[in-house]
Amino acid sequence: MLSIHLQNTKTQGFECITYEEEAILHELSEHFDIQFITKLWKGFYDDPVFSLTELSEAQLALFDLASRLKKSALSSPQLHFVYKLIATVSYALCHRQNLCCLSD
Repeated sequence: MLSIHLQNTKTQGFECITYEEEAILHELSEHFDIQFITKLWKGFYDDPVFSLTELSEAQLALFDLASRLKKSALSSPQLHFVYKLIATVSYALCHRQNLCCLSD
């Protein structure tokens, strides 16, 4: 499991990626070339940190991916997970803080 925190709040996470969602993340990283998803997958056990610039780019890419997933016949768990990532990234951007991930 990966807990997700805003910069400077590593004592209290606001979101997590479960083991079940880890499989969805892997599948998305295999099928789509999105830097945020790739970095999140490759760094899943290495506590990745995302800057505001990376988050801004990720937000646009994730909205585009959600649109593509809605138009295709891909499963709703993938779309639900992408929506979760959009909400997570948007929350960090709203607070203007980096996103820190901690592997459990």
